Amino acid sequence: MHIGSGWQTALADLEGPGRRWLVSPWVNSGDTDLQGLLNLVRPGDRLLLRGRPEDFLHRMSSFGAVEQFLARQVEVQRFSHLHAKVYAREEPGGGVVWLGSANLTRRGRQGDTRAHGNYEAMSGPHLLTPTGLGQLQALWARSVPFDRAAIEGQVGRLREEREEYATLLGEQALTTLTLQVGFKLLNGQLTLSPKWLGMPPLPGVTYPAVKFVTGDVDLARRLRRLKHRAQRGLRPLAVPVDGSPGLHVLPVTNRDAVERGLRSLQRQAQDELGPQLDAQRPGLKARFLERFEAAFLEFTRAHRAQARPLAELLVEASEAFDAYIGQDPFALAVRFGVPLPNLHDPYDPLAQSVIQAHTLPRPLR
Repeated sequence: MHIGSGWQTALADLEGPGRRWLVSPWVNSGDTDLQGLLNLVRPGDRLLLRGRPEDFLHRMSSFGAVEQFLARQVEVQRFSHLHAKVYAREEPGGGVVWLGSANLTRRGRQGDTRAHGNYEAMSGPHLLTPTGLGQLQALWARSVPFDRAAIEGQVGRLREEREEYATLLGEQALTTLTLQVGFKLLNGQLTLSPKWLGMPPLPGVTYPAVKFVTGDVDLARRLRRLKHRAQRGLRPLAVPVDGSPGLHVLPVTNRDAVERGLRSLQRQAQDELGPQLDAQRPGLKARFLERFEAAFLEFTRAHRAQARPLAELLVEASEAFDAYIGQDPFALAVRFGVPLPNLHDPYDPLAQSVIQAHTLPRPLR
């Protein structure tokens, strides 16, 4: 195994008689990056790439690089779901094969951070067995010839579609908002900042923060259930964004109706959970101070920090808890924003939600 090595590690074993097999989803290069390999290939060698039109649109593969192999009479085919990277040379009675993570690209050539960032690994040389060769031949049989003209036509159509999509989505994004909602009680925390601890800042050190109310207490669980119920109630007015919990997209025209619903949610939380908070407040405070003390002791021990006396800090931490809980604890943290979807990716979850938001009914005034 060769950590931090790219496909050029296999070049010495690819030199010699027999057919070379080059299997790589992406194929691209600068002027000289492929030269060592191009000096080895012969007519009848085989190159298999993924060859999707979007690969060429986004320059993950380049027509120029593929043409350099075609000019040397290398057979080139494509397989749209290819992910394997294989570099092999077959010869009568056996052969040699290298496997790894490196694509046949400029980034994959050296395979370490000197070669534009990607850190690759290669494994070899291994014996190319009849079984292995048979698998390569079977994959080749399932692939299709590389037709540059056809792919260029697909790339052109894809570019036009993406431009139309970007224009449409950009116009729609201007009339939508993002919405993120959370309960203040679930978000609040006290950070042990150097100024508050009475000590000079420590370069490169992250200072701990202690939540006033942790998510494992019954009150927090009931708040989350209430929040999820409210989010389901938003569905006629807003669209959730896949993969981003709590994030929604709504038409600007629905904002007033959404805010009315959120004010109702806040009153509901106060009515349903206010008595529970009053009853459990002493216990919640005691657990907060326990977590605060543990965080303080761990931090000062780990960094050998000289801070104000713990007793003083506990008094102030207790006051901070009372102030936070005493000021409208069931308030909602509501953040409206402007959606910034990826205009060139129709499958971007935020973009999908922006488009769906325009199909929502507008509330009656």
